[in-house]
Amino acid sequence: MKFSQWFLHEEKSDKDFDGLFTDMFAARDHAHALHLATKSYSQHKALGKFYEGLLDLVDQIIETYQGKYGLINVEKIDHQKFSSDPVKFVSAFGELVKKARDMFDDEHLKNLIDEVSALTYQVLYKLRFLK
Repeated sequence: MKFSQWFLHEEKSDKDFDGLFTDMFAARDHAHALHLATKSYSQHKALGKFYEGLLDLVDQIIETYQGKYGLINVEKIDHQKFSSDPVKFVSAFGELVKKARDMFDDEHLKNLIDEVSALTYQVLYKLRFLK
């Protein structure tokens, strides 16, 4: 699975943030699709918590960012880059979020990213250990 390559650059541009926010939107949509496709009740519930939580948190992150820095441009979303395995998908998203935190100088945005990270690890726990 490949997320945008925004985190490989030393200096961040508006396009890097656009890519991050696009990936966050895409991850939320992909989690919703996995939620609907699974035959496992525990996966269904865990993925439901994940996409519902991401909806609010990503919205808060983007609104906070736009309030401080200006409007973003959400790029075209490529859903095929995500794994169909829920654990692999959420794990990869967790890595994206970990790297995203370093992009921000603003403590408000770092705190919101930390909430996304916490949600990600809560869902991973449920996906891995609650069958």
